[in-house]
Amino acid sequence: MQKGFKLDTNFQTLSTNHVLVIGDGSLFQEGVAALLNRLSEAFIYSVKYLSDHALADEIKTCRPDIVIVTASERVVDAVFATTALVDMSPRIIVLHDYDNTIEVFHQPESSRAGAAYLQTQINDSTSADLLRCISSF
Repeated sequence: MQKGFKLDTNFQTLSTNHVLVIGDGSLFQEGVAALLNRLSEAFIYSVKYLSDHALADEIKTCRPDIVIVTASERVVDAVFATTALVDMSPRIIVLHDYDNTIEVFHQPESSRAGAAYLQTQINDSTSADLLRCISSF
């Protein structure tokens, strides 16, 4: 008998999306990045938030289509305040591990830093919900 869970992998491929996973270097962040590496063909970059300047450099380097934030409100605020994101207009997904909530934000090209709006919120989310959010972009 196999222990654990079986994940439904019948999702459209994430193809050539560039996904940046930003967090505080936690096991949760590592797990999210490993899950995406295993179940997608996307380019996954996982970085630990150190400072606003380092975050801006990482964003300019990998030019993500999707940014996933797996950390504290301080890191979430830093991501939304990063002007480097305005030029790229990526989708921003915030994962809250304390209540299993996924929030999907969109930052229109015409906006300024911090002007993203909440597009979707999924409570009691699963890894399948996360993959659906990413593949819907």
